[in-house]
Amino acid sequence: MIDPDGLLDIHEAARLLGVSATSLRRWTNSGLLPHLRIGGKRERRFRRADLLAFLDPAPAGPAARRTGRAGADSHAFLVDGKPAAPGTHLCGLSADERARREQAAGFVAEALRVGSVCFVVAAAQTWRGLMAELARRVPGLVRQIKTRRLVRSDYASSGSAQLKYFETQLGRATRDGAGSLAVLGDLSGGGPGGRNSFARILEYEVEYERRIARQFPVVTLCQYDAGRLSGGELLGTLQVHPDVLRYSPRAVLASGD
Repeated sequence: MIDPDGLLDIHEAARLLGVSATSLRRWTNSGLLPHLRIGGKRERRFRRADLLAFLDPAPAGPAARRTGRAGADSHAFLVDGKPAAPGTHLCGLSADERARREQAAGFVAEALRVGSVCFVVAAAQTWRGLMAELARRVPGLVRQIKTRRLVRSDYASSGSAQLKYFETQLGRATRDGAGSLAVLGDLSGGGPGGRNSFARILEYEVEYERRIARQFPVVTLCQYDAGRLSGGELLGTLQVHPDVLRYSPRAVLASGD
């Protein structure tokens, strides 16, 4: 028997997870998040234990299967060895291009390992370097690209156009049955619209958090060149990526050593 008074409604669950009710509807509809239907109106209800497991799933336990990917033993997306729940939005700070490439390759290889559809937004030259690194890490890399499990694009002409691109592409991938998604954005040379002021880039990141990270089952890594950031810019980057506080510094910092 289930005590309905001990369950959370969708708004209470959304507050607990720190996401929107719309996100919860998406995740329950796609099988990402366990839930119950209560009453004649079949309203969604959630067990607190299921929500807490969703936030911090064990790689080999039942919560690791929340992504809905094929195979009951699929592992959670790991960042520095710690599971990253859908909606995780991280920044990566690098000392040089090689370190940034290795950080990117590790993120993309992990996304492909767990069966995510991975979108990379980066310049063509950056992509070529990433491909060379991935070729040593990912078996069947060409097939991943041909089947559009790994997709590259340049940044759009504006922040609003870039957000629309993500809404369209991630929405399509979700409708096509993707249980999990990943986005790697290389912002080391600028973002949507080219070399905008850094304040505009941070504005874009805030909107990405609201419209993309919290609305889709996606794990995101936005890469920055730490050598180009002032102290204030570095602080702003960390402020718009609060998820980094859940991980150790080595999950964020990439060194060329």
